[in-house]
Amino acid sequence: QAVDCDTFKTPDFKKGRLKEVSGIDFDSRGRMYAHPDNGQYIFRYKARCAERGECKRDKEIKLPRYYHQMEDMSIEGCIDNPKDECIYIGDVGKGGTNDIIIYNLRTEKFSYKRFQKRKNKDTEAMVVYRDVEAAHIVLIHKDSEGSVEYKKY
Repeated sequence: QAVDCDTFKTPDFKKGRLKEVSGIDFDSRGRMYAHPDNGQYIFRYKARCAERGECKRDKEIKLPRYYHQMEDMSIEGCIDNPKDECIYIGDVGKGGTNDIIIYNLRTEKFSYKRFQKRKNKDTEAMVVYRDVEAAHIVLIHKDSEGSVEYKKY
């Protein structure tokens, strides 16, 4: 059952630290995670909150440093252990570090991958998917060519 956008209540998305939501995804237990374009936190919301139309934050995950260009997030099996779920956040916007910040939801530990994207590309979207071979990361750029970059780990 769809929830009317006008009745969806999540105060974080209207003001405060998530005024500009840049990434959002759900883990296998139905908990929603979100992060702003710049900042030092990932916010977790109670399971199935989107279905109920009201999301209350129940955890803040502090990143190791402040990031300025976190453009998107994806939750998928971890690179080193596909049975664990990891949050992948791309600090890949123009002027970002080009880091893919990886947070293991089970161990609560961070790791990183550096994505050597082409110079002066303004990346706006990222997706991560797993298959039996590896984790795959795709970056989509905002440019006249509509370019896409791909990396397999």
